[in-house]
Amino acid sequence: MRTSKSTTRRDLLLSIEKEIQKTWEENHSFEIDAPTEIQEDNITQDKKKFFGTFPYPYMNGRLHLGHAFTISKVEFAVRFERMMGKKSLFPFAFHCTGMPIMSSATKLRREIEKNQNNQNENENEKNENNENNENNENNENNENNQNQIQNQNQNQNQNQNQNQNQNQNQNQNQNQNQNQIQIQNQNEIQQEKLKPIVFRSKKKKLKQKSRASNIQFLKEMGIPEDEIPQFINPEKWIDYFPPITKQDLMRLGLAVDWRRSFITTEKNPYYDSFVRWQFETLKDLNKLHFGKRYIIFSPNDQQPCLDHDRSTGEGVLPQEYVLIKMKMQKIPKSLEKLKRKEIYLLAATLRPETMYGQTNCWVSPNCDYDVIETKTGETYICANHTTLNLAYQDYFETHGIPKILSKINGHELIGTPLESPLCQYKTIFALPSFSLQRDKGTGIVASCPGDAPEDFIMLEDLRKNEDLRKKYNLTDKMVFECEPKSIIDIPDYKECYAKQVCKSYGIQNQMEQKKITQAKDLLYSKEYYTGQMLVGSYRGQFVREMRSRIKDDLVKSGQAIIYSEPEAKVISRSGDVCVVSLTDQWYIDYGENDWKLQVFDHLKTMKTYHEESRNFIESSLSWIKQWAFSRSFGLGTRIPWDPKYLIDSLSDSTLYMAFYTISHLLQGNFDGSKLGILKIKPEQMTKQVWDYILLGKELPKKSEIPRKSFELLKREFEFWYPNDLRVSAKDLVRNHLIFWLANHVAIFPKEKRPKSVRINGHLTYNSQKMAKSTGNLILLNDAIDQYSADAIRFVLADLSDTPEDVNFLPTSANSAILKLTSHLKWTKKMCTHLKDLRDGPLENFFDKVFENQLHDILTTTKENYQNMLYREALKNGFFNLQNARDKYRANVGGDLFMHQDLVRQFLKAQITTLSPITPHFCEHLWGILGNKTSMLQEPWPIDKFVDHSVLSANDYIERLISESQKILRTIFKSKKHINLNTKETQPKGCIFYIRRSRKSWQKIVLEQLRKIYDLYKNQFKLKQKEILKRLCKFDELKDMTSVMMPYVTYMKKEAIRTKGRLLADDLPFKERDVIYQCSDLIKKILHIQEFSVLYYDEVKEDEFSSLVEKSEVGQPSVRFYF
Repeated sequence: MRTSKSTTRRDLLLSIEKEIQKTWEENHSFEIDAPTEIQEDNITQDKKKFFGTFPYPYMNGRLHLGHAFTISKVEFAVRFERMMGKKSLFPFAFHCTGMPIMSSATKLRREIEKNQNNQNENENEKNENNENNENNENNENNENNQNQIQNQNQNQNQNQNQNQNQNQNQNQNQNQNQNQIQIQNQNEIQQEKLKPIVFRSKKKKLKQKSRASNIQFLKEMGIPEDEIPQFINPEKWIDYFPPITKQDLMRLGLAVDWRRSFITTEKNPYYDSFVRWQFETLKDLNKLHFGKRYIIFSPNDQQPCLDHDRSTGEGVLPQEYVLIKMKMQKIPKSLEKLKRKEIYLLAATLRPETMYGQTNCWVSPNCDYDVIETKTGETYICANHTTLNLAYQDYFETHGIPKILSKINGHELIGTPLESPLCQYKTIFALPSFSLQRDKGTGIVASCPGDAPEDFIMLEDLRKNEDLRKKYNLTDKMVFECEPKSIIDIPDYKECYAKQVCKSYGIQNQMEQKKITQAKDLLYSKEYYTGQMLVGSYRGQFVREMRSRIKDDLVKSGQAIIYSEPEAKVISRSGDVCVVSLTDQWYIDYGENDWKLQVFDHLKTMKTYHEESRNFIESSLSWIKQWAFSRSFGLGTRIPWDPKYLIDSLSDSTLYMAFYTISHLLQGNFDGSKLGILKIKPEQMTKQVWDYILLGKELPKKSEIPRKSFELLKREFEFWYPNDLRVSAKDLVRNHLIFWLANHVAIFPKEKRPKSVRINGHLTYNSQKMAKSTGNLILLNDAIDQYSADAIRFVLADLSDTPEDVNFLPTSANSAILKLTSHLKWTKKMCTHLKDLRDGPLENFFDKVFENQLHDILTTTKENYQNMLYREALKNGFFNLQNARDKYRANVGGDLFMHQDLVRQFLKAQITTLSPITPHFCEHLWGILGNKTSMLQEPWPIDKFVDHSVLSANDYIERLISESQKILRTIFKSKKHINLNTKETQPKGCIFYIRRSRKSWQKIVLEQLRKIYDLYKNQFKLKQKEILKRLCKFDELKDMTSVMMPYVTYMKKEAIRTKGRLLADDLPFKERDVIYQCSDLIKKILHIQEFSVLYYDEVKEDEFSSLVEKSEVGQPSVRFYF
């Protein structure tokens, strides 16, 4: 019983949603087409349409709450724009391209095979145990039988003794053989019992438990267990999840035109044709090229692994290093067999110019290094991960296969004498370091302690640690002979500036990594931008200009090689650690200068809603260069002119918004296996046809498509394009959104390019990141079951309006359920008693206040929606609106004393402001009000005049009462011995002291604040110091800082709160009149019998002069009397 009661409110919302969704589906409420030819002339003049999109999600599972958070931004926008009288389109599709589905299917197949193998092993073990048990039973039976025979033989005649002895000997031999067999079987059984203990440690079980099983994951998504094996086929994922996704999103209440939905890949011949057209067009524009490029690469998949092919490491790029060849002057004993070879340690560096300052190199004593031979015959020593990366960068005979001659432990390398390029010393030594990252660079670092704080402090630590030097047999010559010297001149720094910086940061030892990092960042930046070389052939020249030249010199002279690796760890969806490979590939040159400048120019015309979003896009656009789009493996569309390659998932998803405009006319279902209403076949969609529809080129003469069909396709595209709004999470900025912009700029004219983009952060659930591996992945369908769709939408709207990450709390969802159902209950109550409420003209002060508040909130909420500030829209359109209703109800004496016209206005206003966010709930409320039509047909109310003088007067009264209550509390607090519950202790009345006009200095301050407020477009961007400097130019204000600045702070806050209205010299109302208008309320709340209002100049000079002096325009002083 308790459980059913606790879910009653939630269940009510779910039942409402189910009913409303059924109505929407039956009425095809969200299916919308471009206007007919007759209507087109009237509508396109004002272009009353809105086209919003969301990046279609991958179909490797059901959607979760994180998807819903981003989707909700488009959903709210589309519903609001529809209320603004626009034809509003929200299409939705399903991304099946690339590796996500392929990898999921492959992992599932491996998991099923592994489970089957384990099952077979267990069955074999079980059968083996059964056989052993049978053998044991047979042995016991045989032994008993032999004892019986022996007893019988002892009772026989002595004539048979010889036979008995013979039989006994035979039996003993037989028993010995059987016992041997038994012992052997028991040993085997014991060994089998030991195997699980050896290989199944608790640690391994915990590790496996932390990973999400693919089988379990599919079960949790509602897939029957006997159906799961079918998902080893990628086609099953493509067939299964798009309809499920549609179902989940319909439950969320999305206003989507599902006729336009489609899947990607060559399985959909219409979309396949569209993508082929896009890339043929890019090729014609000379945007595509072929050649070898460094690329993040999956050895397992044997193809490039870019952002959406990865399970971790999205956004990680190849990092180029210069590998310095340090020649070993003495070969360690373990490498004696290679003594005829010249062997080099490879030291990785990003700053080749600092090699002039080498004093030693660092190696890790705990690392095992590879000894490798390249195809040029040179022998190098480096870390194992370096070997693997080099193998894919054509340093060995066979691509991807390294030649490893031997292994050597870092301990053996310590103390090795080396000859290093550019070094000012003929010999330096390999010294131990315990802080080297084994998976970064080569595991070997050239030490330049004059210019690198970390090198300096490590060398100092080693010099101070005699025990450590003895442990590794390091002589003084190895450690002390080479002194640190700065080889770069930096302004304001002396010789050996690494030492100087370490001292300034207070770095005592190498364990203070945070300080060391700060020192490095500071020093390396100054080196690059202001440093000049002190030594070498480039002496006197700036580092920023010479770095690449020094690198080239080292490589050309054979003293270094170029090497790349991922700048951070990347794991593919197939589960392997990725490398950097030098690979033949088709790529898009997004770094082309003219193209990039055009994208920057277009971005200036776009609305981004937040300045940080614009900055993020601009910075991402700055670094983008070439993007490899060819893949050998996965799902997708094949490159038309090179069909052995597929187009990657981030490249076939840049222009598909255009496909939405006509997809419902071409295809009859998601995968295009059925013809659409125009009966156009996929093969009829030639490049010339696409050119005509999308680019306005000449109508194909030989096409079999009827002219009327051409006109309809053209009209749909022309009406809906461009894309008015694109909403995306911030993780897609560095790739998808940049590609989206660049492709539109390259292919479409200016008028068809995107108009706005809204970026949001990621969603956590209960303050934890959502992920399969942690089990904290909340599927959308489950969330709706738990909280209802409108409660979820309410919470999603109430999260941050900025691009920052947000947190979904279950308590917030439960609170939303309570708020919505409470309002529903109150609405029903008021509709029942509406005729019993007060009517007639709105003469009451609080009637006027509430009416103006309704008009003001509607206008403000509309502005919030227009700027996609949904948290603000909810704050104003629900919380502030409800608060205004509550105060009005309290001010007039209760529900039944409210004015019936205002209650009607309030109920309609509440439905209006909430409708984009909680549409099922509002549709239901709309019916309760007696309306027969759908709320979807209702426009946003036209703005009505707001009398701000009334609102200002109300704010004034609220502050007056609040400040008076504070004074009363202070009075009572000072009289602790008084019983506050008796009437004798309550004040009899009070006097309010007010001013007729502002003081002269205040008028000067307000005039300057008005100028600043207008100059910065209704904001105060100047700091307090700058405002003070401006005000002090007036002689009258120079000596009033202590009084003036608190007043400035207060008036700035009031100006922002009232949108600048209180910056006027005079209030828009008469203080005395307003106070007397609200006399009943003031007496009631302050528990007084009487009060009076006196102007400043009506008070005698000696009577409470200090109190009266504190009064200001809009800020009365109050004196209570008892």
